[in-house]
Amino acid sequence: MLQTPSSKSTAVSLGLLLENEGDLPAMKWDSENRKHVPDTSLPSMKATEAVQTLQMILQRCTTPLVISRYHATRKLAQEYQGDTLTMLLEVGLLTKEANEVWSALHRMEKSSAWVAAGTYLRFPSFDSELRVVNCQYILRSAIVHHGNTPDSGHYTALLFDRDGTVWHADDNTCSTLVPEGKISGYYSDIYILFYTMM
Repeated sequence: MLQTPSSKSTAVSLGLLLENEGDLPAMKWDSENRKHVPDTSLPSMKATEAVQTLQMILQRCTTPLVISRYHATRKLAQEYQGDTLTMLLEVGLLTKEANEVWSALHRMEKSSAWVAAGTYLRFPSFDSELRVVNCQYILRSAIVHHGNTPDSGHYTALLFDRDGTVWHADDNTCSTLVPEGKISGYYSDIYILFYTMM
């Protein structure tokens, strides 16, 4: 989509790239027209940032416990009736690198690069009989424990904004913006995560 002038102009005409040819618009599903359309309520993403984010995801995926499973969603066969074979990638939650991949996937999921690749992100949940029910969640906040033991120390909060920014809230000071490179420093001390269902 970004390799040649003709691929860029095609991407612009499809609404996958903004007129400046450097920004990827946020996208949403238009159920009336049955297609993805630009979502002006969300910020666009720089194409260079999208490329760097995808490269980071690829690098982190080689780390143990980041990828739980990667497989086809149906049995392998000599011939398939459909044009595409859907693949499922399961990302873990146990390591700092896995959390970095989740954060990157969240940043990418509303971008036109995500739509162009034909991917989507979902979190499984379970019904009362432990069958998987499809639903999507957004990480909204996390409680961070600062101290050596659970009964001592201090608790603060991380607040995750829709645009990908993270704020650190402490009852002693005003909330501050957390630089992207510093977020991983909190991972080992996170106590509780709060999600909202989409």
